[in-house]
Amino acid sequence: PFGGQGETVTPTGLALVRTLGAEFGPWPAMRVERRALVYGTRTFVDAPNGAMFAWGEADRD
Repeated sequence: PFGGQGETVTPTGLALVRTLGAEFGPWPAMRVERRALVYGTRTFVDAPNGAMFAWGEADRD
């Protein structure tokens, strides 16, 4: 668990992630068509302040 102080995710950001159907776990077999790297402006000692999002189509093999 993250022990830092401050907001680590905004309510709007979390709502978007949930609405878009994000899943957490191993990467699925897919062809990545687009990706985005997003970083916040705060620096946390024990945790990264960024995320990577990938869009693509699942492999049908």
